[in-house]
Amino acid sequence: MDDFASASMLRLLLRAMAAHGLPPPLPQPGAARVPLQHKQQVVACIVRAGGLPLLLALAQQVQHIDGEPLHQALVGAHDPHDFLGRWQRLERYVHSSHRLLCHQHGAGTLLLQHSAGAGAAPPLPAESVAVLGAWIGALQAIGTRGLRVEMAGRVVFGEGATDAWATDPWATQASATVAAAPMPSWQLHWEPAAAAAWAGARSTGVRGPTAMPLPDSPLPWPEPAAALARWFHRDPAAAPRVADAAAALGLPLRTLQRRLAAAGLSFSALLGELRVRLAASLLARSTPTLAEIGFLCGYADQAHFTREFTRRAGLPPARYRAAAQRP
Repeated sequence: MDDFASASMLRLLLRAMAAHGLPPPLPQPGAARVPLQHKQQVVACIVRAGGLPLLLALAQQVQHIDGEPLHQALVGAHDPHDFLGRWQRLERYVHSSHRLLCHQHGAGTLLLQHSAGAGAAPPLPAESVAVLGAWIGALQAIGTRGLRVEMAGRVVFGEGATDAWATDPWATQASATVAAAPMPSWQLHWEPAAAAAWAGARSTGVRGPTAMPLPDSPLPWPEPAAALARWFHRDPAAAPRVADAAAALGLPLRTLQRRLAAAGLSFSALLGELRVRLAASLLARSTPTLAEIGFLCGYADQAHFTREFTRRAGLPPARYRAAAQRP
């Protein structure tokens, strides 16, 4: 896979290797896209140096991509269930050939499996371990308490964890270039917390998303539309729903819809306008790629971003950026 998410994962692993004292096998990727073989080369290098346990540990160090759009979007999650939704939206956005399937979804638990999409080759064990490590690191970053991860009955992270899982048959075939038996499911357990507890964790130092800048031009809407705009800019990558907006503003859903309608607005129209205004601001002032900006602004994929931005702004995103950044 050669998308911006893979490029961020590759930078994470290379920076973690350097911090660990391992010589990186290739330079830091500067582009938003990287060849698949580069990611496999780095993963294989880590596995040779310390096996799958080292790969799992290095992939957890998500602080090495702090400030990148991928990190920005994922650390905005309120809990592991929200994080799963964001991760799956990322997979759909980049049209990933590998997907996380959720087989069990309960209070304080998730049963996940890293598998291939239709017509795609299955993920290699080392690739799946790298994804699991990034998951563990991100869930810690959002303040998940009591996290424990099991695979095939063995604890790989949390209380009681050992490296014994790395001797299982599927794990001993962990070359980054050789297929192996299917990756076992991941059973995640954690201490469920009320929304107030997650908010408290944020206030005591757990990293949350950085609010996006409001547009320079005044937002031409009365309350509650203006309040909704301020709420959207705190975490636009969450791809909000109208029910989420009503809850955040402390209003019944019907009340929010009636007040918007009284101002000649609807949630979908307002959301479309907010997304294109934010995208325009990021295109004019920042360096992320078009794909990253589309993901950060909550679009379904890059084609959706290009189509909607062109319809509303009158120029495709690339031409808008060129015009806005011209001296």
